[in-house]
Amino acid sequence: MAPSHIGIKGNELTDRLASAATVNSDVDVNIGLQLSEAYNLVDRYIVSKWQHCWDQEATGSHYRSIEKNGF
Repeated sequence: MAPSHIGIKGNELTDRLASAATVNSDVDVNIGLQLSEAYNLVDRYIVSKWQHCWDQEATGSHYRSIEKNGF
């Protein structure tokens, strides 16, 4: 524990929790999704961001008239 954290209840608790977390090799967070569902959401998000850039980009507009999605 850092000397500056001694006597400060919230900081002491944070230090103890951080120390306890270093010995746990697993992440114990339930996000309410199966791994495949999470990957699917991430993939859809990335594609939508990419598609937005594709739609806004001036370069390659002649190709965009042929291929709307660009991939």
